[in-house]
Amino acid sequence: MKYIELKNLKKDYKTGNNVFSALKDVNLTLNKGTFTIIKGASGSGKSTLLNLVSGIDTPTSGEIIINGTAIQKLNGEQLAKWRGAEIGIVFQFFQLMPTLTVLENVILPMEFVKKMPRSQHKERAMILLNKLNIAALANKYPHTLSGGEKQRVAIARALANEPNLLIADEPTGNLDSANKAIIHETFKQLNLDGKTILYVTHEQEFPDTYTQVVNIADGILTNIVKKEMEVQHV
Repeated sequence: MKYIELKNLKKDYKTGNNVFSALKDVNLTLNKGTFTIIKGASGSGKSTLLNLVSGIDTPTSGEIIINGTAIQKLNGEQLAKWRGAEIGIVFQFFQLMPTLTVLENVILPMEFVKKMPRSQHKERAMILLNKLNIAALANKYPHTLSGGEKQRVAIARALANEPNLLIADEPTGNLDSANKAIIHETFKQLNLDGKTILYVTHEQEFPDTYTQVVNIADGILTNIVKKEMEVQHV
């Protein structure tokens, strides 16, 4: 079942009289429930691609259709509502609110989206913290946590509104090898639970349950390597 469709996607940035093309006519179709690794060097366009898919940025031209919604046609209010309900985002630098406890950080997105009754927010947050084996940290503040613990809190927050799509931008970039392994296992289990995942990285190691690796360089998709190691040139 088609879930993400990117059609002739292009993103340009203007600096004075110069134009920099971050993405160049990207075409990509991903099915629901797949685990896609977007892999490329720094400056290759992978984070730009995620920003467009998540609606954080808008394309210069082309279409982005996710679960039947052409998101480039949504206005600001519609886009914010769609993003809150459809996707969860995990950032490299965690972006937790330092003045809120772990529990409050996970509850925060539920307050914004109002997808479920407020009376259920705490229970939902604790279910997620238990799932990620960090329930004991519920009343702690982010500055007291390790990098791996912060990232698991960030994952719990991304899952708060039961999104269909989980987007991860370099989620292990600041972690040591032990914590990377924990985060890899977490994403593996989330995919096995049915989540569609887009996972951006420049690293050689990533969760081994991936469906395909999409390689990107200079804003162009160079090839797609399926788990069966079949290469599709694009």
